[in-house]
Amino acid sequence: MQHSFQKNLREVGGVIVATLGADLETGKEEEILGLIQKQAKVIEPSLSIGKYDLRALIFAENLVNLENMTQTVRKRDGVKKIATNMWISKPAMSYQNLDLQPGKPDRHG
Repeated sequence: MQHSFQKNLREVGGVIVATLGADLETGKEEEILGLIQKQAKVIEPSLSIGKYDLRALIFAENLVNLENMTQTVRKRDGVKKIATNMWISKPAMSYQNLDLQPGKPDRHG
């Protein structure tokens, strides 16, 4: 099944979908978000509490662009740690395509 979201990946600025998490020094969130936005299409940025201070769903044109953006952010003052997780399958952003019905429990619970 092709999700309607897949049809528009190139239109939003990329074919590589990734999530990014950054552990930052206090007050660096806006600066780092701006840096990320210059190099990748940021779809859902979010300040957070927990392991990362900033999380974002991003699109990049290709793996080289994603790696360059990650390295540029990593080298910036105030960035303690950055983690990028590339999605293997395309995201299902059309709610009508999501199966929210509970399934049978597996043997682990």
